[in-house]
Amino acid sequence: MNSRFRRILAVSAAAALATSLVACSGSSDAGGDASEPSEGPTAITVATYPVMSNAAVYIGVEEGIFADNGLDVTLETITSGPDSVPTLLSGDLTFTSIDVPTLINATKEDVGLVAVGAMMVGVDVDRGYVGVVAAPDKGIEDWADLEGKKVGVNALGSTPVALISASMEAVGADPSTVQWVQIAQPETIPALQAGQLDAANLAQPLLTAAEEAGFEQVGNPEQLTVGGVPTFLYVTTREYAEKNPEVVAAFQESLNASGEIANGDHELAIETAKKSTTVDPAVLDKVTGLPMWGSKPLTTEDLQKFIDVLVNAGQLDESDASIADQMIWNG
Repeated sequence: MNSRFRRILAVSAAAALATSLVACSGSSDAGGDASEPSEGPTAITVATYPVMSNAAVYIGVEEGIFADNGLDVTLETITSGPDSVPTLLSGDLTFTSIDVPTLINATKEDVGLVAVGAMMVGVDVDRGYVGVVAAPDKGIEDWADLEGKKVGVNALGSTPVALISASMEAVGADPSTVQWVQIAQPETIPALQAGQLDAANLAQPLLTAAEEAGFEQVGNPEQLTVGGVPTFLYVTTREYAEKNPEVVAAFQESLNASGEIANGDHELAIETAKKSTTVDPAVLDKVTGLPMWGSKPLTTEDLQKFIDVLVNAGQLDESDASIADQMIWNG
């Protein structure tokens, strides 16, 4: 992993750990303990953000899939996965979702998180759920053209940074020359229009909105890197998983069933997104590139594929290449 990427992730995990220690000072039971016998369903709280990628879990709740597996789900809106980690560690959340690089760093820092399922899987097409866009007059037509440019991403040290860097490496370009700019997704298109960014990574439906505003897609950073590989994961604390393996198993089964429905019924996914996001329904109707939601049990091999991409692109030290076994719950 390059030094900048390492510093960003290390600071993020250290801050999360410090916050969680304060939050947990009065309790050692992170995430609660659902192992006691109960006549009714088990209450869990799942973090979501109001974007299309969370449609599957909303479908699962609305279709009664979680309830059928004995779970009473409360969906808690958050701003981002990494920001929710302290809340998870304090016990106020049962499950949240983070990207693979964040979990790698949390595992290295021994924060106590384990992956229990795949939220999203990389899409192996040139026009997917995510994409890098640029103005036509910027002369950015492929990954190599990003050298020396200002590129907007939702978070430094995140999956977009890793995958764009790996995509550039794949065509012989040098990602260390990129000026990464952290910017919230809703602010990205105005920043592109103002010339504050040369290019930016966007997810649907903002990707479609950017193209309608005249920007052109450079490529899908998942295509050359993690097509078919889990990119965002649902996690809980290791302590909670050890105390409540049956709840975790029910959550995993519900997730996979929900993802299968979402992947097979894009119209339902769009209609669900209209209710679960703040996006203009008219924009959602124009979206063609949808996420690939997780619908199979998560494996160590899945995580290893992502790790190998990071190592090969110089985004992760080879000494950390065998960390996958520590990242996943195998209870």
